[in-house]
Amino acid sequence: MIETKYLNIRDQWVQDLLWKHVVPEDIHVGYTKLDAINFITDQIYEGKQVLIGNDEVILRCVLVNKHVVEPHILGNGIYIRRTIEEAIAFARDNSEMKRIVVWTHYKGIGRILLGCGFKLSATLEQYYLNSSGLHDLLGYTREIK
Repeated sequence: MIETKYLNIRDQWVQDLLWKHVVPEDIHVGYTKLDAINFITDQIYEGKQVLIGNDEVILRCVLVNKHVVEPHILGNGIYIRRTIEEAIAFARDNSEMKRIVVWTHYKGIGRILLGCGFKLSATLEQYYLNSSGLHDLLGYTREIK
């Protein structure tokens, strides 16, 4: 079984996984992969983000406040559902988190989230910009009980 836990940005295998799966445009339309990883690293050092996951999937979690987390999902799609379910249990046991909010323009991730008990709670039409144009940004939420 793959263990979901806090990840250390300094670990080489975490850096390798980020390098493999980060989509720079998901952070900023003008970023290179190196820019994106440097941004993530800076955010972690500033205490604005943490990494939770395993050797297949990283949830780059933006800390909105001590009760809400916004994970950004990176990694092998085969393991995403199981990692999300393990991360929910991990958050329940290891934090004060009460709500998870996932913003995505990827419809496939949305279907996985719906299967994990999330609900579609917001649509920001034509909000997300990447090199192919504007896309709807979908917000999925789940309470942690």
